[in-house]
Amino acid sequence: MSYTPPLGDTVDFEFNQDPSIEPTYHAWVRGTVTKYNEPIALKVTAFAVLGSPKIVGEATTDPLTGTYEIDVAPHIGEVMVVAAMDYGAQWSPNMLIQHAGKVIHPPAPNRYIYVSLVPGVCGSAEPNWPTSGNITSGDVIFTAQPLFEPLAGGYLKPTIEMK
Repeated sequence: MSYTPPLGDTVDFEFNQDPSIEPTYHAWVRGTVTKYNEPIALKVTAFAVLGSPKIVGEATTDPLTGTYEIDVAPHIGEVMVVAAMDYGAQWSPNMLIQHAGKVIHPPAPNRYIYVSLVPGVCGSAEPNWPTSGNITSGDVIFTAQPLFEPLAGGYLKPTIEMK
């Protein structure tokens, strides 16, 4: 297979899809994710779409621009890209929250996530989960945020570039 660089020179190289061998090329999938026309920081996962779907790469969007780039090499086929919020761990009694910014969700999904404002240990009784404002569980204060549905795009063909 041939790759034509921007300068017009043709370089021949082989596409090796054996994951145990380091590819001699990058296979970039790039894009921008926005929600309500504003950039948003989300986890982006690229899935191979031919045969059995499998994850071929992951990235996090830039929170200021919403841009991402994923090198899916050695995969060279089309991919589907899914961007989703961090759903976090399920709340449990006496759960240790090691840092502010930790995301959790209640045992019974309610379309909201809860982001810790301070570290600490959650209480032993499950709180009533509000859909706005803050909630305290043990030593930890959480703030409620709506959980947006995942965004999906495809079918995207990677841009091949020599290393």
